[in-house]
Amino acid sequence: MIRRPPRSTRKESSAASDVYKRQEQLFSKIDESARRAIRKGQKSGLSWTAASAVNAVDIYYDVALKSATRTGEILPEKSYYEEVAGNLSEFTKIIVVRTQEGEPTAAMLLAIYKGGATFLSGVSDPTHLDKRTNDFMHWSAIQYSKSCGANMYRLGPIFPQVPADWPIAKVSKFKGKFGAKSYEIIQGSLFKNIDKYI
Repeated sequence: MIRRPPRSTRKESSAASDVYKRQEQLFSKIDESARRAIRKGQKSGLSWTAASAVNAVDIYYDVALKSATRTGEILPEKSYYEEVAGNLSEFTKIIVVRTQEGEPTAAMLLAIYKGGATFLSGVSDPTHLDKRTNDFMHWSAIQYSKSCGANMYRLGPIFPQVPADWPIAKVSKFKGKFGAKSYEIIQGSLFKNIDKYI
């Protein structure tokens, strides 16, 4: 359960799931709605693999283009993802979720470092969302993180202060389904072209 900080706070919160417990214990900590979604993905024949981020950028970007048709997101050039994967190649993997027919339908950029795994970004093909690919993908990432010895899976920031009908609030609610605890953090950003933002 995510404990919400007081509404007066302006710090972001970061949801994280402990992954050192046995798989059954982890699964029991997830909300029932997420467990149903994960089981639906399994029954639909979804499977997952973890690949080197450098080797799977093409798959990630292809799925990202499909995802953007639903979200309206304007994607950076593929070279941006290639640069991220290259610079962080020692620590990053891409989790690829495939349909029963082997078609990539979702992908996640995952960083594993110093005993923790961090969800950096994820995309999913809107034509297969009925298989609950996003829930399945996060559960896959939790299992993979555990197999790598990580003791924490960080789902990233949530925003409890924003109105419930904002899209970011819906993302926060989704993250809360995975049995997470909430921690206040201070987050920094690196702007590669600082003149654009001054």
